[in-house]
Amino acid sequence: MNRVILFLLLSMVAGCSTAPPSRDFVSQLDYGPKPSQEEMQQIATNYISARLKDPTSAQYKFRPNIAKVYSYNQFDSDNLNLAAWGWFIGGEYNAKNGFGGYTGFDPFYLLYRNGAIVEASLERAEPSTYVESEKQESPASSKEALADSALDIQCSIVLIAIEQFAIAAGEDVVHDVKGKATSLSLIAVEATKNQGVTEKQAQEMVLKLTNSSMERLMGEYKAIKDLDQLVARMNSDVKACEPSFRKIAN
Repeated sequence: MNRVILFLLLSMVAGCSTAPPSRDFVSQLDYGPKPSQEEMQQIATNYISARLKDPTSAQYKFRPNIAKVYSYNQFDSDNLNLAAWGWFIGGEYNAKNGFGGYTGFDPFYLLYRNGAIVEASLERAEPSTYVESEKQESPASSKEALADSALDIQCSIVLIAIEQFAIAAGEDVVHDVKGKATSLSLIAVEATKNQGVTEKQAQEMVLKLTNSSMERLMGEYKAIKDLDQLVARMNSDVKACEPSFRKIAN
């Protein structure tokens, strides 16, 4: 009997969910001035760093495009008092814990509007229920186009950075640096192209993400003055790249 009552109650609750708001409704909201990708990445970095035990050890993987997103309550989708909307950025982060070890990459996202973060999570890649104002800029589109390739791109950058520093970190894995870096970039371009964009667009997307990530990673490596710590960091980055390296294993 109790199970029947519970089932009925759950059915009633499920039946109260409202339809998602229309894209027209969402597009009329005020999202404030559009920040650049670089600005959003810095906002996300500052937000996450303030909540880490060792912010200097943080590693980030950002989705390549920001988007207008409306995050709503599934039981009252048009109620602005229960919703949050703003410019979306998401990705993954990894940092050392109190024992000095990396804990692995976790997802995150945040919504930003008019100089303030209006919603954020360090456990989810995106809001549980949301609508994109403009389909071509949606987090889903970004995820389909580049999220699966993000690690490959990052690993290509790691290899190039290690080569530029001329340090044999993870030498057994980083053998033939240039060849592996090029192969990973080509894999990322091909995966992106398969999502419905032209090869030129795919190359431009991968190149743009590569350049911005390279500048950040090189800055992080240069900031590490102790050689042993630098090699340890590079070895950690190389180990995180093992899934990508297996794609091009000899």
